[in-house]
Amino acid sequence: MKASELAALIGAELNGEDVEISSFSSIENISEGSLVAILGNKIPEDIYSSSAAAFLAKKGADVPAGKTYLFADDAELALVAAVNALYPKKHRDGVNPAAYVADSAIICENVFVDAFAYIGSRAKIGEGTEIHAGAVIGEDVEIGSGCIVYPNATIYDGCRLKDRVIVHSSAVIGGDGFGYYQKHGRNVKIPHIGSVILENDVEIGSGSCVDRGKFDNTVVGEGTKIDNQVQVAHNVKLGKHNILTGQAAIAGSSTTGDYVMIGARAGVSDHVNICSKVMLAAMAGVMSDIDKPGIYAGIPVTSRKGWMREIAYVRDLPNIVKRIKDLEKDKDA
Repeated sequence: MKASELAALIGAELNGEDVEISSFSSIENISEGSLVAILGNKIPEDIYSSSAAAFLAKKGADVPAGKTYLFADDAELALVAAVNALYPKKHRDGVNPAAYVADSAIICENVFVDAFAYIGSRAKIGEGTEIHAGAVIGEDVEIGSGCIVYPNATIYDGCRLKDRVIVHSSAVIGGDGFGYYQKHGRNVKIPHIGSVILENDVEIGSGSCVDRGKFDNTVVGEGTKIDNQVQVAHNVKLGKHNILTGQAAIAGSSTTGDYVMIGARAGVSDHVNICSKVMLAAMAGVMSDIDKPGIYAGIPVTSRKGWMREIAYVRDLPNIVKRIKDLEKDKDA
């Protein structure tokens, strides 16, 4: 692809020769004829003498002359567009004969269903959606357009995925919530008759679980991205454009606002409400409502500044103990 063509596709300004660009490379592993993004603060000078064909940079960047550059106002978004242009996704369609599709299922145009996928009764699969090998789509499931359900993912009965939702391998959407009454010395399972709704542009990572609601629906808000091995329990309501990273867990009936970021292995207790624009550090523990935007850390959580002060005190405990003992000796002397 010519640099001028790529620049037009990604909304960048070409500066230099109209070279041929065949691939995209990282700074650490540059291949001949590739485009390299120079977006960081510390760019090795030797990359400009490499075999890269061109460089992607933010407009106004201080770069050496004599090379081919694609300058963009938003270089990060231009990078995403460039990679998509250089590595276009190949969409397949058609139903593999080895797949099972119930007679009452509705399959729209340009849908791909791979071998050994299962699509249950009255399921609806929207235009351009891909159902990969071994995926299970339960009865009465509704999947919108442009979705991808990767191999061996499971969508339980009655769940709804809106448009452009991605569910990665081995994720489970709509399994029973973990709810029991302890009666007469035994655990009595509470029926869960709610469902799961994944709004537009949601992505669910491999091995993650989003449980169905007890009586109401579990909802994952528009644009929210969930990493691998994350647990979202019954009746949880996640806001728009949240990010949940690996092994985070949110207990039942908790809610988040918009633009909430939850770090790896952080936990949120049940019936907790978290307002918008909150960031939870890795391994944070939330046991009560958070009603003020900010960065929180620790168990139970406190402000980042407060948590760092606590850690500093804990690490200084040997010195504190020594000082106390010295004071006691002076007192007894």
